[in-house]
Amino acid sequence: MRINNFGFIGAGNVGTTFGKYLRERGCAVSGYYSRHIEDAEGAARFTDSEAFASMEELAAASDVIFTAVPDGAIADVWRLLRSMNLSGKCVCHFSGALSSRVFDGILSTGAVGLSVHPLAAVNSKWDFHERMHKVSFTIEGDDSEAAADMRSFLRSLGNQAEIIDADQKNTYHAGAVFLTNFVVALVHSGMELLSSCGLDREFVNVAAGQLFFGNAENIHTNGVVQALTGPVDRGDTETVIKHFDCLDEPLSSIYRLLSIELLGIAEMKHPERDYTELEKELKK
Repeated sequence: MRINNFGFIGAGNVGTTFGKYLRERGCAVSGYYSRHIEDAEGAARFTDSEAFASMEELAAASDVIFTAVPDGAIADVWRLLRSMNLSGKCVCHFSGALSSRVFDGILSTGAVGLSVHPLAAVNSKWDFHERMHKVSFTIEGDDSEAAADMRSFLRSLGNQAEIIDADQKNTYHAGAVFLTNFVVALVHSGMELLSSCGLDREFVNVAAGQLFFGNAENIHTNGVVQALTGPVDRGDTETVIKHFDCLDEPLSSIYRLLSIELLGIAEMKHPERDYTELEKELKK
């Protein structure tokens, strides 16, 4: 599979960021096509590439074509793209939830399809490229040789990259949601609880950041089992009951479900401890 010129249909955060990252690594970026030409022009300027007036022109100039659009639009873009000359090309998307099978009938076009998902919350198109070297990627596609080639390419850039099966995509994406979106919800809930105690918002922002980053560093350095602290880790049933007394729904249910998950981790960390009393309380 040729991994030379990269073209992007769509000029949002991920497509623009990845294009800039590739250019900084000395890779050829053909450019961008977007329904809004000004978006394509902005991404092209940023990546020193070309803004294409049509999807056909971008496809002709690119060996690897990324459909860098929202998940719900990938199939629609593919229906337009598949009528073009794609022989020998690789068509990719960045979706964590969808597999490469969204490119229905791609083998009949002479092309191969891949899902190339960056495990990162890319929230900006102009500066996230500076952190892309730390991002891990997963690759999925029915063509195992093409998937292996893309994995080798990403690793050559310095990124961690692995291949997964199409049937694993839903579970994989759910895991990513736990690690990103749900963390945002938990941090928000924790900050609201601290603020409800009369603490100044600025104090809460700083303190929450210290707790969050300290915990993240502990997990990164020591792993989730050794990083666990708190009342569940100690088997402190009395404190857990007091927490239930001060929490309304839905936080009370969230606290219970997460504590049950933590209990399993605590038992791995302290197999000698008896958590029977705490388990009964949590599973009431």
